Amino acid sequence: MDMSSPDVVRDELIKSNPQFRDLVHQHQSYEERLSELAHLSYPSDDEQIEENRREAIEWYVFVRDACLQDREGDVNDGAEPTAEEEEDLYDFEE
Repeated sequence: MDMSSPDVVRDELIKSNPQFRDLVHQHQSYEERLSELAHLSYPSDDEQIEENRREAIEWYVFVRDACLQDREGDVNDGAEPTAEEEEDLYDFEE
């Protein structure tokens, strides 16, 4: 299976990983609620707080993912680990 496209990887994870599938559904519901809150002419204080909290969560997730990708790139010097290197992680000498 060609996993070079992010959409292919995402679709495969949705099919095979229940935790990822739940996170995708949760993210979609957050996006829908943010859209509803953004279209309110006069949001209440509670609605403004909810919108700000949801936007902060989105920002945190974005920054966290960017930091993880940057760290992975630093660890691998920008190169993807080979299958042999990944297998070596689990083989240790006594």
